[in-house]
Amino acid sequence: LDWPARAGALRRLVDEDDLLTANALTGAMWSSMYAFGMALGGLVASFGVTFALVFDAASFAFAAGLRRRRCT
Repeated sequence: LDWPARAGALRRLVDEDDLLTANALTGAMWSSMYAFGMALGGLVASFGVTFALVFDAASFAFAAGLRRRRCT
């Protein structure tokens, strides 16, 4: 959903000579995180629905705590 904005920002952040490499690295990073997220989701779900929901809530609370710590 935000891919056009990222691509536009990348063009402004990286020199023209390095744009191809930056695009390749961005794509590889996104693909790796997507695969890792799917694997982690499968592992968490294998412990049951209740565990998955608790894990999800805990991950959101952890992220909110990091965000709050960063903003102060």
